[in-house]
Amino acid sequence: MPSAPEIRDGADIVWMKDRLLVWGGSPRGADEAEPAADGFVFDPLNGTWTAIPAAPFAGSGGDSVWTGSEVVLWDVHTPVGEASLAFDPETQGWRRIADPPHAPRWGGTHVWTGRELIVFGGGLQGSSTTTEGAAYDPSTDTWHTIADAPVGMNLADAAWTGREMIVIGSELDDRNVATTKTAVATAYDPSTDSWRRLPDPPISAQTSAISFVDGRVIAWEGYNPSSAEFLIEEGRWRSMDTGDLEGGECYAEGVVSARVLFTWDCGSPAAWIAEDSSWVRLPPVPIELADPSLAYGWASVTAAGSGVVVRQIESVLEEGDPYLGSPEAPIHVWLWRPPSMPPMPSSRPPTADDAERLTSNFLWAWSYGADPYLPTETTAEVLARLESGSGGLGALAGRRFDTWRYPNKPPVTDLGGGLFEVDVLLSFVGGGNVPVRFEVGPGTTADGRAAQLLVTDVLAGAS
Repeated sequence: MPSAPEIRDGADIVWMKDRLLVWGGSPRGADEAEPAADGFVFDPLNGTWTAIPAAPFAGSGGDSVWTGSEVVLWDVHTPVGEASLAFDPETQGWRRIADPPHAPRWGGTHVWTGRELIVFGGGLQGSSTTTEGAAYDPSTDTWHTIADAPVGMNLADAAWTGREMIVIGSELDDRNVATTKTAVATAYDPSTDSWRRLPDPPISAQTSAISFVDGRVIAWEGYNPSSAEFLIEEGRWRSMDTGDLEGGECYAEGVVSARVLFTWDCGSPAAWIAEDSSWVRLPPVPIELADPSLAYGWASVTAAGSGVVVRQIESVLEEGDPYLGSPEAPIHVWLWRPPSMPPMPSSRPPTADDAERLTSNFLWAWSYGADPYLPTETTAEVLARLESGSGGLGALAGRRFDTWRYPNKPPVTDLGGGLFEVDVLLSFVGGGNVPVRFEVGPGTTADGRAAQLLVTDVLAGAS
């Protein structure tokens, strides 16, 4: 896409029915520059940018939502503090709106219900703000606080289902470590001003995101790619195969366009396509790179009608390493359109490396007691045997191991046909080692998903 007349850091970007608004922000790379009060609108029909009138004040870095008739921007950072306002694209008019009673500086989330804007969470670990929220009614220009959530989150993401707001996330400390083994989940019903606790999703506590796609609640994370669907009627999570998606160190973020969920993940874009119920890798943006490592990059993504606008900041090399978010780095604006026919997921057969990686993930969840992960990695029969010690697993029942290693080189035996054996030596708390052989192959996970690769059997030797 053609860039706006002026590239600014911290600008608010939002889709307004059929046009894209970019407002506020400071000149690119200018540390001490004052933010702007004006902005630009992009019309995709003729491919042009148009300046809009200045707002009553200058600002940057706020949150924004399209209500169907105007853009609401809140918690905008101005030279004199936070402020809120609204823009009507038909009249080109601005109005100052009431400031929210809940507006933490970092880590909160929000949804638009069709009538109200609901904001929730964020703030420092242990602060009351991590359980608080508020709702805004544009028709009356009023905010009201909502009931406190049963758990706090300062890294949160939310999806609106048409009846309730489902939130997943965690509470991180000053070292970016969560207080829980996985992300946690809650749901808020604005009609009763009440919350209900949901089962913990099998998603990393360090990064998580959620969207409502074609009537389905989809959660995911990108560190070690995993995904799950919340089955609303059954009240449980079901894991989803992520295929050959690559991991990254960016916080999970995505937007929904039509029946497709688009995620950026540090420059390794992917999509979940409702029609196929599958994750697929997408090609990176088509630019020439001086170094392949520079493909790892930050971007903001905005749902825009039938497409997604990606505002990408290139990485640059500093002392030989890629640097993310440099004020000197070029910015590109791209429009991604979902394919008319959804691509099929990768049909690559599983490898010995895949089997070893799956076994390591299973051992991590088992050793740390991360119970929500286990049903996604193995069968219900294996879980039941591990808990009871039946079927020759008496040496493992009721004992906790703290380390493991692969005694053989290589540790995996490829039996053919997508079947593998993985030999591991478990070291238990208080002493003692037990050799264990995992059988890995296709089957049905304990949470009810057909999988190409999971732990299908466990054989334990003597300690």
